[in-house]
Amino acid sequence: MEALLPGKKSQDRFNLCCRIFRLKLKELLHLIIDKEIFAKVNGRVYVVKFQKRGLPQAHMLWVLDAPYKPKTPKDIDKIVCAELPDPNDMELFDCVASHMIHGPCGSTNPRCPCMKEGKCSNKFPKEFIGSTQVNNDRYPLYLRRNNGRFIQKGSHLIDNRWVVPYNKYLCKVFKCHINVEIGSSIQSVKYLYKYIYKGHDRIQARVSSMYAPIDFAIAGTAPNSSSHDEAQQYLDARYVSASKSFWRICKFSMQKLYPIVYALQVHDENMQSVVYAEGEPVSEVMDSTRYYLRLMLHHVTRATCYEDLRTIDVVVYDTYQRAAAACGLLHSDAEFDNDLALASGVASPRQGRELFAMMLLYCEISQPVVHLEKYLEAMSEDICFENNALEVTNQIQRKVLSALESILYHNGSSLEAFLGLPQSVELQPIETICRPSHENNILNAILAVEHLQGMLNQEQRQLYDTVLEAIESAERAKEAKVFFVDGTCGFGKTFLYSAILAKMKASRLTAISTATSDGANQLLAKTFLTPLNDDVVKVNNMVLDDFPGEATEYISFDAIPPGEVNNKSLYPIEFLDTIDDATMPLHKLRLKIGCIVILLRNLNTLQASRKPFYHPRYTLLLSHQSSSILFFFVTVYNLEIFVVRLRT
Repeated sequence: MEALLPGKKSQDRFNLCCRIFRLKLKELLHLIIDKEIFAKVNGRVYVVKFQKRGLPQAHMLWVLDAPYKPKTPKDIDKIVCAELPDPNDMELFDCVASHMIHGPCGSTNPRCPCMKEGKCSNKFPKEFIGSTQVNNDRYPLYLRRNNGRFIQKGSHLIDNRWVVPYNKYLCKVFKCHINVEIGSSIQSVKYLYKYIYKGHDRIQARVSSMYAPIDFAIAGTAPNSSSHDEAQQYLDARYVSASKSFWRICKFSMQKLYPIVYALQVHDENMQSVVYAEGEPVSEVMDSTRYYLRLMLHHVTRATCYEDLRTIDVVVYDTYQRAAAACGLLHSDAEFDNDLALASGVASPRQGRELFAMMLLYCEISQPVVHLEKYLEAMSEDICFENNALEVTNQIQRKVLSALESILYHNGSSLEAFLGLPQSVELQPIETICRPSHENNILNAILAVEHLQGMLNQEQRQLYDTVLEAIESAERAKEAKVFFVDGTCGFGKTFLYSAILAKMKASRLTAISTATSDGANQLLAKTFLTPLNDDVVKVNNMVLDDFPGEATEYISFDAIPPGEVNNKSLYPIEFLDTIDDATMPLHKLRLKIGCIVILLRNLNTLQASRKPFYHPRYTLLLSHQSSSILFFFVTVYNLEIFVVRLRT
């Protein structure tokens, strides 16, 4: 202040403003990076910008180490505050009142610069809120209690709704405006990066003399003129303030990025550039090789030459695309064809239709009509039997399509949504279409009994006969009996119960299976209560590592949507594969033969609604008798479920 001339303000000495700002910026970096006042920092980026009136400012983004990232409201409240502080802390209270208050704006000050179309562009004043809430789509909603605290700013009373989020420690140390926010979602982080790198603002302007007449012939803006020359009017210029010019003269850093990221050119062997003829569609040339090369580079390890990237299981493929397909990295209908072929041999026709409908809804089959024609006969066997038809006629085909349409309709879709399938199929109530008769259910139970009885050991068979004999005598004498089966883990109690229930159903008797405690659930799987999905992944990996056998890793496949060839560089596969969101499956799935898999979702909700009750969780064991994971319907005591099988 001693260096200022009489009547001058600090912003009039742009050289002093720049030097002081740079000192504060260096100290801020020292506190966050070296002192780790928040936590260990893994990545950072900042850009120095200058307001039109000349004052410098910095936009910064900090990426904390994974264990220290604020995820809960308690974690966020430790870093960010959006309330007026305790008046007893006068130092902090004065700093917040001087530097961290927005406006006021709105109806009390409609000429405030933030006002756009009668509303505050920054959405002030905020709403009072009793606790911090984590919002998945934007910034968190910070704690703003209606605790009666306010300050006088001019003729306005300012409460917690007008406070800009800040950090208490940084506010007291630097005594200036430092807005601190938590980027809790991909959308907010993406916005921050865009804001940091958006460049300088641009406007449309025209400079002319108020005394000299305007030469409309040159400017091309004559009234009622049809020769409006925008190219002649365009001027690409930049406004450089005094502060910015001093900053650059001193060669102060304008931006910093850590870790340093370099964009490496990905090209095929001896093909450092892609050249295509004029008029040739870019979609047929651009990235036809580079995309699949990049895909293989991302997943193939220990490759020392280009040929290694195209070698899969000792087979050398001529293109990277075919190599990627052989690795299961690309979308292919072969998996769906295998599943339908297997279902046609072990599942009922109705289950085959339901499986095909679920594939249409969730699996993005590229050629659905091909699979429909191939497995139409298997999906129509019951309809042919009910109509005494020896072959699939047009009438039978219409009934199959009507059954598929009914399943899709009850799941919010229709055949019209899938390219290549016949259109305008007449919809019939699903209850009247090939619904399994009671006799069919009895037949399934009889077949299950024959299978289970042959697998009972001597002790199980003795208990099995004793219980069934008691059931028959109880029917005659109208008496009830209670049996208690005791045995250690692995004795086969659950298998025995299943055999008894199947026998009762085959005998047209009604039986309901219940449990007196949750101990039955422990027969197949342990239960862990964890607060975060990251903890679940850690526990799963620990259990899987202790499980005997060699783990097999499965990865999700990638595809280029039609018309998106030029946009895929915006979403590199390396980034997409790292997204770990609760609404998305993991990119990598590790399994071992014999390990437990818990399925938490029933895709066929209509099928579940037809049951008297529905249990959403099934624990299944991977089979030894199976190069991919396949999903198909099977019937286990007349209960339709999805089964995951691991092939080796």
